[in-house]
Amino acid sequence: GLLSLYVVWEARRLGAPNPLLARMLGNVAIEVVGGAVPVLGDLFDMAFKANLRNLDLLEGWLRRAR
Repeated sequence: GLLSLYVVWEARRLGAPNPLLARMLGNVAIEVVGGAVPVLGDLFDMAFKANLRNLDLLEGWLRRAR
């Protein structure tokens, strides 16, 4: 939840474009909704790593922006 939003906040601070931020927020939303399901949510959280996905997106954007 909040830690995932912090990654998005830092991406915004670095100047990431809005479409990238929207995609990152979508990853966070999927994680929050999927993680809310009892028992299955724990399995979902182990498989769907929003922070890692978002860091990959941000790193890719930073590499292309140079």
